[in-house]
Amino acid sequence: GPGRRARHLRHLVAGHHALAGLPLPARRRLRGARHVLVLLKPRASNIVPSQADTRARLIECARRVFLENGFHAATLEQIALAAGVTKGAVYSNFDSKADLFLAVNGSRMEQRMEGYQRVRATATDIEPMVRDFVRIMIRHDPDGRWASVVAEAWAVAASDEPFRLALIEQSARGNAVIMRAVEDLAERVGI
Repeated sequence: GPGRRARHLRHLVAGHHALAGLPLPARRRLRGARHVLVLLKPRASNIVPSQADTRARLIECARRVFLENGFHAATLEQIALAAGVTKGAVYSNFDSKADLFLAVNGSRMEQRMEGYQRVRATATDIEPMVRDFVRIMIRHDPDGRWASVVAEAWAVAASDEPFRLALIEQSARGNAVIMRAVEDLAERVGI
C-alpha cells in the first residue's frame, strides 16, 4: 500500500542508492545524515506551459485548422482540440476567431517580411529582387490554400468593421515593407 511505498522511498533516500549520482564530497557530507531531501526533476507532463507557449501553440494549430477547413468552417473548439487546450485557454489568449486569425496571419507575414528584408539588404537590381519576393510568397503558400483562407477572411470582414480595419492595417504594414525595399533599391542604384 501507500505506507509501504513511503517507507521504501525513505529507505532508498537514506541509503547509498540516492547518493550515487552526487559528487564525492557531497556524498561524504550526506552519508551520516538521517534524512536527505531529494528533489526530482518534474516530468514534462507536469510542467505547466507558459501563456506565451500556449499562445504560440494556438497560433500554429489555428494555422493548420484554417488551412484544413477554411476560415468560416474552422471553429475555436477544433483549434483548442488540435492544441490540446480548453476553449477557455483560447479565449484567455484571443478575443475571437478573428483575433486569432489576425495573430496567425501576422505571424505568417512576419516570416515573409524577414525574407523580404534579407533580399532587400543584398539586392542590386529590381527584377531579381521582385523575383526573390515572389519566390518567398510561393514558398510560404505553395498551393495557394492560405490565399484562399485570407480571401474568405476578407469576405467575413466585410461585415465586421474592427476585423476589416485590422486586416487593412496588416496588409498596409506588409505593403510598406515591400515599398521601402523598392525605394531603398532605387536610391542605392540611382533610379
